[in-house]
Amino acid sequence: MNYPSRKCLLFVLALLLSTGTSCSYIQSREALKKCDFSLKSVSISGAGLDHLDLKISILCENPSDALTVIIDPFEWVLKTKGNILATGTIDKDFSIHAKKGQIILIPARISLGGAGRAVYESIRDGRSSFQLEI
Repeated sequence: MNYPSRKCLLFVLALLLSTGTSCSYIQSREALKKCDFSLKSVSISGAGLDHLDLKISILCENPSDALTVIIDPFEWVLKTKGNILATGTIDKDFSIHAKKGQIILIPARISLGGAGRAVYESIRDGRSSFQLEI
């Protein structure tokens, strides 16, 4: 009778462990969709002829009883009708434990030209639509 080799068993065990880890990895990031967010503050951190730099403070509350929410670093762009209104980068990760909250500081650069076009088009069209690209 042939039994599987020790290497084969180790490979299957490693595969099973990595699959379990990736499920919790995904669940911790998907749990962000269920969080409650509230704006705490906005402050001006700098300005130029064509931009305004802001620091946005947002409280993220994790309603989960068990899952820790993980927010990975990312870049974002806020647009309206193809015009870039704002850009930013969150350059560190955050862990928000179950039933806890954490304030997240989000730096943002507002394009004054893009904002001007957005206001003009909103008044002209009577409405606005925004797209957030991450």
